[in-house]
Amino acid sequence: MRKVGWTKNSLIIDGIDDWVQMQYLYYENMTVEIVAKPLDINTTKTQYYIANMENGGIGIRKSSQGYNTGVYYIGGIYEGISSKESANIGQIYSMSVGYNGTNMYFKENDNIYKTVKTGNATSPSDWTVFAIGTNPKGTTEGLASTVARSNIEIYSVRIYNRCLTDEEIQHNYKIDKQRFKI
Repeated sequence: MRKVGWTKNSLIIDGIDDWVQMQYLYYENMTVEIVAKPLDINTTKTQYYIANMENGGIGIRKSSQGYNTGVYYIGGIYEGISSKESANIGQIYSMSVGYNGTNMYFKENDNIYKTVKTGNATSPSDWTVFAIGTNPKGTTEGLASTVARSNIEIYSVRIYNRCLTDEEIQHNYKIDKQRFKI
């Protein structure tokens, strides 16, 4: 039997039927951060760590190719930036995605990836809430046939109503690195 639920310092989601519903939050230029450890990696489906993506929105996921990826809906399409190395089971990752109106970034531990993007960011439809462990549809779970739930251990989640500066991103990672022994 898998261990699930709250531990002393984290929340374990089993990847079978667990996910955490948060509230609806959306700002045109925002930052989403999560510190998480994959406990199992499904190599055939995308697994969402945190997301509110439904015809808009933002999220952090493990792609079907095995790479942690930051995703933001900009100019009418989902833009994604992936890490350069595939995700490893049991490794703690501090991940962050943001968009400031001209630049999108994805940070994974010591690595930051940036790209110039132009266009308006779009809020998710149907008042889609943020969720940890899946990609929701409105206020319910994402479509099970296309979304694999994540089997992860979550240590921290932060959502900002603006895009953080490079210095703020580095500051948060420095704190996460020390606190969670990354």
